[in-house]
Amino acid sequence: HPEDPDRVLAVRHSYIDHDRWGLPGGRCRPWRESAHAAARREGREELDLRISGELWELATAQSTLEGKRDTITLLAGTAAAPTVRTSIELRDARWTRTDLSDLPPGDPVSRWLRRALAVPRA
Repeated sequence: HPEDPDRVLAVRHSYIDHDRWGLPGGRCRPWRESAHAAARREGREELDLRISGELWELATAQSTLEGKRDTITLLAGTAAAPTVRTSIELRDARWTRTDLSDLPPGDPVSRWLRRALAVPRA
């Protein structure tokens, strides 16, 4: 969040696992773009969100969900503005406290969002 570092953008996807709060994200094409460039592109495409300044890497992990091997890179940055718009790929998006206390009680939260929030902040 550009005005409150104790807030993070959480989303619910429309195409899979649509009840779980998670992180914005998408596919990186490593032959064409870096993970940082992909994060900026996906933010624009899915949320009309621009990132100001640099992105920094929180963690990298391997996943074998859906029968394929993926590299997941968790990145953090600061939005240029607090306004976001959802796209057809996102059911919901909201800025939430980093302790997730203002999400609806009982709503599931993705392990990737929890992992990103567990990284100590500078």
